Amino acid sequence: MALTDIDKQLDALRSQAQKHRDNVWTLLNAVRANALLSVEGQDDQIRGDREKAIAAIKALRAQEEKIVDERILSLERRVFGEVSSSSDVIAIRDAADRAEQLESDAEALRLFERAKVTRDEGLATAVVRRAVAMRFLGTLEAFEKSDPSKAEALRDLTALTAFRDTPFDLTRELAYQPPQ
Repeated sequence: MALTDIDKQLDALRSQAQKHRDNVWTLLNAVRANALLSVEGQDDQIRGDREKAIAAIKALRAQEEKIVDERILSLERRVFGEVSSSSDVIAIRDAADRAEQLESDAEALRLFERAKVTRDEGLATAVVRRAVAMRFLGTLEAFEKSDPSKAEALRDLTALTAFRDTPFDLTRELAYQPPQ
């Protein structure tokens, strides 16, 4: 499964944000051309229109974030499965604590391979989660080889997680920039 469907959804949201910015510009010109309004009245009208557009654009950005988060959760469940019992939760938490200490792809790959040999699926999963977060490509490749049926979902998860976790994405920032 490729991420083309989510790309289309995000493009549609960003297009709506652009329409809100364009509408503010159109309304601003119409209000400025209205000789029946005082300058203060014009400023109030423009401020109100701009505030509505800003709120709508913020809502669209929040909707984008929700779509991305929901898809990441869905992909995580597909790749890693779901926790089934309280004892699983404890084992997963312990494995996650151990995996969080990994600082390099080489360390992660060694631990992943050891976990696979000992059939410690909880630890292997925790290591792959860390590899996704840290973009440890060697470990991710090893996981894909160990479970080819999940390879495409893992690639999508890795790409979408990187997209979400990028602190400043110029395209995203421009798409949801409030009207001036």
